[in-house]
Amino acid sequence: MYTTTTFGSEGSHPFINFLSLMFYVLTISLAPMMYFYVKRICILEKKQESSSPLIHFLPSLLLLLINVISFITLYRVEEDGELHILVRDVMTYSNFFAIIFVFFIQNVIYIYLALKLYFNHKKSVEEVYSFEDGVDLKWLLTFILGYIIIILFILAFLLIPSFYTGVLAVLIIVYLLIIYKYAQSQKELPDQVEINSEINSEIEPHSDIDSNLLITKEKLEKIMESDRPYLNEDLNIYRLSKLTDTNMKLLSKTINRAYNMNFASYINMHRIEEAKILLSDPSQDKFTLESLAQKTGFNSRSAFNRAFQKNTGMSPSKYKQTLR
Repeated sequence: MYTTTTFGSEGSHPFINFLSLMFYVLTISLAPMMYFYVKRICILEKKQESSSPLIHFLPSLLLLLINVISFITLYRVEEDGELHILVRDVMTYSNFFAIIFVFFIQNVIYIYLALKLYFNHKKSVEEVYSFEDGVDLKWLLTFILGYIIIILFILAFLLIPSFYTGVLAVLIIVYLLIIYKYAQSQKELPDQVEINSEINSEIEPHSDIDSNLLITKEKLEKIMESDRPYLNEDLNIYRLSKLTDTNMKLLSKTINRAYNMNFASYINMHRIEEAKILLSDPSQDKFTLESLAQKTGFNSRSAFNRAFQKNTGMSPSKYKQTLR
């Protein structure tokens, strides 16, 4: 529950009083910090030219300034004097307004922006990578949803007098441990720097876009038939663009318009066709489905099963049964 700290009175400790004021400053900094963390993790987000990130922390900096000036003043002027009462009231209402209104509005805005970043990243993954494991950032959605729960508990702590603070403390500790575990397991993605560079580059428009798409399509089909790059489980659009001697944006547009597919669907289509050949070959019967998945470019059996079901309407095992 929101309370007013008594400054300058007998028995009050300056350090404890100062920490109580910093609690409010830190609290209204949580939302922008969460947003910038999500923005940093969403590697496929196109970087926009914008003003300094400090603008996002202006409410926190303003409250910090008010609290520091008030803290110093209250310990230097006569207690219960006019100036003491004025400064105390300014400080009290500033913190109250920040916690009750600014904190709530900030979180509505920044949670929306964070979710937008996440879903844009999820959509971009299918245009860049031929696999999902390690790049779809499912754990980041858990992070955002967990943050929402933490914020609801903080609001309850501030507004409900009888709220048990121990629950909030335990919840925050468990939440941080879970997120730390996921964040530590996040691996470095291949060609991440190059991909980000091309995403944020400005490709000069071609005078005849349809002609360039046709040329790129012919190069792509030739490479897919001769080199079979789809058998590489780490294949991404950057690597394929180098093989076809083009750029990521033109290659992506070619796949979208010529095949009405995103990059991941296009690559998986070729992988499934390769899997069908292997499943119909009696000499491959000694291999498990997991082995066949690896042979055809999938990095896990679950990814193989999902793609096969999506492309054929049946599981690999059922498809194999239809061949007998």
